[in-house]
Amino acid sequence: MKVFLYIIAVILLIGPLLAWTYLIALGCAYNTGSSSCDIELHDYLDTEFLLLAALPWALGLICLYVAIRKR
Repeated sequence: MKVFLYIIAVILLIGPLLAWTYLIALGCAYNTGSSSCDIELHDYLDTEFLLLAALPWALGLICLYVAIRKR
């Protein structure tokens, strides 16, 4: 049970970052301008990302807390 909670916590904490990176890369695919499209830190400080990632991060932290406290 403890290992399962750790795995779920990692997925919930890392998953939104990977999904947002994928969405940024998809947006860069349609960039027709001459400017380069890089993935930078300010892309992750966007309010849309933080609102979408808040629930999975909260659930991931709860799973991590329960896994640490479980004997």
